[in-house]
Amino acid sequence: EKVEGIRHGRIPDILADVVPSLRDRRVFIAGVEGFVEACRRAVQALGADDRRIFTEGFYEQPDR
Repeated sequence: EKVEGIRHGRIPDILADVVPSLRDRRVFIAGVEGFVEACRRAVQALGADDRRIFTEGFYEQPDR
């Protein structure tokens, strides 16, 4: 259900609408590998310096 005033979608896809530039900013990204990489590409496209992008990946454990 969509609610007015709340953004919907994947963060890498909507980030530019929320933050037009990430120059001179530190960026912290955590999540599963595919999410982290998609977000890294998105913040790089918005001008984030690679030296100021910090990531932490985590992985789901397979069902036992």
